[in-house]
Amino acid sequence: MTYIAKPRLHHPTLTCNALGYTRRDYEGKVSTLCAGCGHDSISAAIIQACWELDIEPHRVAKLSGIGCSSKTPDYFLGPSRTASTPCTDACPRC
Repeated sequence: MTYIAKPRLHHPTLTCNALGYTRRDYEGKVSTLCAGCGHDSISAAIIQACWELDIEPHRVAKLSGIGCSSKTPDYFLGPSRTASTPCTDACPRC
């Protein structure tokens, strides 16, 4: 799999939420998923909801299963804020 880094440039007119984050702050790596599978749409909806609800990125954990969905944590909130470890290890309050 190829990894393409997203540029860290932010346009000065990007809208910020109440916490001062832009929608780009909630995004992760460039997606390598198939365009028609729906996972990108689901990730985009989660990103939009977290941004609109003013949820701090470090307060969100995306846990994944197997198959294509196991790749989705990389596509939002950045790899340092996602978990591929068991839920009990990643989120002790589960």
